Amino acid sequence: MKKVIYLLVIGFLGINSISCTQNDSTRVLPEDQEIYSPANGDVIFHTSKSSQSPIIQKITNSNLSHCGIVYIKNGVPYVFEASSKVKLTKLQTFINNGVDKKYEVLRHTGGLSQSELKKMFAYAQDQIGKSYDVKFEWSDDKIYCSELVWKIYSSAGIELSSPTKFADYDLSSKEAIKLIETRYNTKINLNEDVVTPVQIYQDQDLQIIYQNYRNKLYAF
Repeated sequence: MKKVIYLLVIGFLGINSISCTQNDSTRVLPEDQEIYSPANGDVIFHTSKSSQSPIIQKITNSNLSHCGIVYIKNGVPYVFEASSKVKLTKLQTFINNGVDKKYEVLRHTGGLSQSELKKMFAYAQDQIGKSYDVKFEWSDDKIYCSELVWKIYSSAGIELSSPTKFADYDLSSKEAIKLIETRYNTKINLNEDVVTPVQIYQDQDLQIIYQNYRNKLYAF
């Protein structure tokens, strides 16, 4: 059965791994950037410690496997994220949950109006408590991390990159095949819309304002 699944995946998938542009000199901050000053609507990324993280990294060719949206409430910075469920997590806790506390933050280059932020966070609040979508389906019943970020921005009329399809990724590794067997009973819809953390990271309307993947600075 595994061989059949493998052949089906190879037969239908085009290899289109999306590479992370962390080394793009036009988007990387100077080495002396030491402190991140949180702002509403910032998109924060890190390498998750979850069991599925290595598979996501392999499929997307990026170590950025988890993301969320920064929200400042009563002067305290939080992150809207979808992990076991959609929740509001303190920013420092989110940072601590990433591998080696390394993270990157991107901000919308055009700025976000108060009207846009109000729409974004009204939508985000409505998602609180929803279960994490382990099948990465493009529905509103359950939701995964990058889908949450994408839809939060979309609620304000801002599209962060266009969703791709499962068929755009190389799912031929033994880890990916095992994941498909476990979560989909091998019946994965290759035409399902999907958005990955690195897709959002690569959006040209977002600019890096902080990163410590190179300089290993943990200040916040």
